[in-house]
Amino acid sequence: MNAYEHVERLKRRARRFLAHAHTALRDRDFDIACFCAEQAAQLRLKALFLRMVGYVPRTHDVRELLGDLVSALKALGREELASRIAAFSRDNRDVLRRLDEAYTGARYLPHEFDEEDARACAEVAETLISMLDEIESDAFA
Repeated sequence: MNAYEHVERLKRRARRFLAHAHTALRDRDFDIACFCAEQAAQLRLKALFLRMVGYVPRTHDVRELLGDLVSALKALGREELASRIAAFSRDNRDVLRRLDEAYTGARYLPHEFDEEDARACAEVAETLISMLDEIESDAFA
């Protein structure tokens, strides 16, 4: 599989996880909704990294991936896109923290996510994926 095919596979998986997040939300399975939203965000970020810089970061932390994306965009001279990602991260800091907690929390920790958490996680993941799609289109146009 070449890098382009891998990017496309990660993007498809991200969209499927997002769809599963919405299904779990509808089914009132809030822990799984948050987990799936986190996976969607993480995979879409990794797809963009692979496309932009040729590798997939090993971290699973969405906030760390966003910070690394800001740095990568700055290194590529894409300050306006870096600023957009940084603003998104600041504006959604609390929900992004919940997404990161969902990576392990939904499976191992005693904390349970509620409907408000699940809706917020799904919405932020969906917004992030849309924004990353736009950035990818802009950066590689």
